[in-house]
Amino acid sequence: MDHVGASAKYDEVLIAAEYPQNKEAELFAEYWLPKYPMHIVKQGVVKIKISGKDITPPAIDSIQFRGDNTIEVKVTDGGDIKTVTARIIRQYELEKVIDVQLKDDGTNGDRTPNDHVFSMHIPDQKFAIYRIVVEAIDASGNRAGKEGNGWFVGH
Repeated sequence: MDHVGASAKYDEVLIAAEYPQNKEAELFAEYWLPKYPMHIVKQGVVKIKISGKDITPPAIDSIQFRGDNTIEVKVTDGGDIKTVTARIIRQYELEKVIDVQLKDDGTNGDRTPNDHVFSMHIPDQKFAIYRIVVEAIDASGNRAGKEGNGWFVGH
């Protein structure tokens, strides 16, 4: 309609797990309707009644293994993250597994506290290639798991 190949764009709303039950949340919304050569823009306040139990698992966004043997995992959730663990598995020696609890407290390889990037510096190991599998559990007990893309080199 507008000759620019535009696509739909949207934002997702994240409601805190602690948000009071049966209370309305007010959000600002805007949408565009096509009308050549311009658009009609509509906007206003949308009220949504919040109810139910938090059953949404945490979102594990990225898994990285830096050259200094620090694993970093970006995790987001509407509530508090209870635990984030990583299982580091050696490529040709599957019985050689390193299990670590990742932290977001600014210590032991974590650069910045409370930034939703959970990290841990892994003690020096034998030079090898590893798989990394991560599990995150939120305060409501919802679990998410994800395997890192590809192989990671550790030493």
